[in-house]
Amino acid sequence: MSIAAVIGAGSLGGAVAFKLAERDHFREVRLIDRSGDVAAGTALDIQQAGALVPFATRVTAGTDVELALGARLAIFADSAEPSEDRHRERTLATIRRLARQDPALGFICAGPGDLPVVELAVREGSTRWTQIVGSAPAALASAVRALVALDLDRSPHDVSLTLLGIPPADLVVPWSQVTMAGDAVDRRLGPNDLRRLERRIHRLWPPGPLSLASAAARVAEAIALGSSRIYCCSVTLSGEFGARERALVVPIRLGPPAGVCTAVPELLAQERLRVENALDLTA
Repeated sequence: MSIAAVIGAGSLGGAVAFKLAERDHFREVRLIDRSGDVAAGTALDIQQAGALVPFATRVTAGTDVELALGARLAIFADSAEPSEDRHRERTLATIRRLARQDPALGFICAGPGDLPVVELAVREGSTRWTQIVGSAPAALASAVRALVALDLDRSPHDVSLTLLGIPPADLVVPWSQVTMAGDAVDRRLGPNDLRRLERRIHRLWPPGPLSLASAAARVAEAIALGSSRIYCCSVTLSGEFGARERALVVPIRLGPPAGVCTAVPELLAQERLRVENALDLTA
């Protein structure tokens, strides 16, 4: 069992640390925050819940980001709000520092505004494109599954879908690929229904702290342990859609030894054009 480091002990960081501990797939979770009292208090609270949940994961706290060295993953969870330029630069500076000292360390950005961080970390050469992902879109995909399931009076677990693009405005749901218990959803929902769902999806961004934390924990487990599931995450493209060093939300497979492998579905011509336009809009 490996170690996960969570950077940030606020509402998002604390939730990520708890979700990681609760699922009991990591030997230790290191909660790191410049406010040592906040990190220590949150870590103690989580650890004391271990007998109730239960879990055996050890949760520790500290103030030095170098505590992430030796971990399998460093998860940036400073804020559940869209990040500002100052926050992004601070995150990038930390990634540079940690990547220089531990080239094998993987990175997850859990916040909803971290797509530019994922892109810049690769573009400037701090990390490889397989080494860093943003997990917030996985939370959005979960919300969309719940929305579709509600429309059809079914369980979200029955819904399978992917997202591509840049949320919230330039997000593409390939409806031709969406299934409900194996059946095509576009056979159950008409064009007007799908347009109505599209309009509602934009209002689901950004997801709340618990959804973001759950997504980050699942993505962390998949990277560390391997998984057959596909997650929608922010990654820096390596030739998909004819683009390189550009970050985009795409479905990916995660796990050792490669870390990240994109799993872009077969898109209709109009869907592909919308994804390509999203890349152009952010050039």
